[in-house]
Amino acid sequence: MASLQPPEKRATGTLGEIGLPFEPKNTMARLEAGERVLSPTEAKEYAGGNEALLSQYTQLNSQMTQYNLTAKEMLQLQKDNNRAVSTLVAVNMATEKNTKKTSKMVDKVGPSLV
Repeated sequence: MASLQPPEKRATGTLGEIGLPFEPKNTMARLEAGERVLSPTEAKEYAGGNEALLSQYTQLNSQMTQYNLTAKEMLQLQKDNNRAVSTLVAVNMATEKNTKKTSKMVDKVGPSLV
């Protein structure tokens, strides 16, 4: 015969521990004096706003999905900007190098190039 595991302790209740207003699967529970378990119908009536809660959750989920997409786009734009800035820095360095070379050549040849 299998030994019974002690029920897990949930000091903050189902909502506080797993973030749901109901148990998603069968579980052993320990009830303290004065507490009781509600039937699914009683729980729905007690919660009263399950549909509203579900609607808010769905809306939040949609907003977070949109936020994640926006954050991905922003990250890609930032990477593209960093590449563009790196290219500009490289072009600027090459231009500066060529300007110095030209200046040295002009100094060697003299002020008259004609």
